[in-house]
Amino acid sequence: MLDKHFNVSAYSLRTLFRDEQRKILSYILESTLSEIETAFRQIYEYHYPPMRFLTDLGNPLPKAFSSAAEFILNTDLRKALSGEALDVERIMYLIDEATAWNVALDNDGLGYLLQQTLGAIMTRFVSDPEDMALLEETADAGRLAKSVPFNVDLWKVQNLYYEMIQVKRPEFQKRAEEGDKAAGERLNQLISLGQQLLIRGT
Repeated sequence: MLDKHFNVSAYSLRTLFRDEQRKILSYILESTLSEIETAFRQIYEYHYPPMRFLTDLGNPLPKAFSSAAEFILNTDLRKALSGEALDVERIMYLIDEATAWNVALDNDGLGYLLQQTLGAIMTRFVSDPEDMALLEETADAGRLAKSVPFNVDLWKVQNLYYEMIQVKRPEFQKRAEEGDKAAGERLNQLISLGQQLLIRGT
C-alpha cells in the first residue's frame, strides 16, 4: 500500500505506527526472551548449592551467578504476583531468596503488578462480601501488600472497600441487632480488613 500510494520502495518497522511497532517487536522478542530465561534458570538451579555455600560463608556471589539469580527471582515474582490468586507463601519465599542473594528487585514493576492483582481480588470480594473464602483471600492479599519490600498503591482497593462498607455496615449491624451472630462476626471481620488496608474510621 505504501508503494502504491506514496511510491516508497524501502520501509521498515519504523514505518509502522507506534502500537504496531510494539506488537511486532513483542512477537520477535518473545522466543528470544524465553531462551534467555531458560539459560538463566539452568544456571540458577544447577549452581544453587555452591551459590548458597558461598553466601553462607559470607562471600559475595560472582557476577554471573548474581545476574542469574536477579533475573530468575524477578521473573518468578512477576508471574506469582500476576495470577488470579496470590500464593503468599511462595511470594515471601522468593522475596527471602532475593534478600539472601542480595539482588535488586524490580520494585516499581512488582508493586504495580501486586496493586493490579489486589484490585482484581477486591473487585471479586465486593461483589459478594458474604463469601468467607473471598474475605480470607482479600485479607491475605492485604497483609501481603504490607509485608513486601516494595511500595503498593492501595488507593483503588481502599476506594472499593470504602464504597462497599458504607452499604454493608448498616446491613450487618441491623442483622446483628436482630440476633444474627454470624452477621456480627462478619462485620467485625470487615472492620478488621479495613484496618489492614489502612482505611481510617474502620
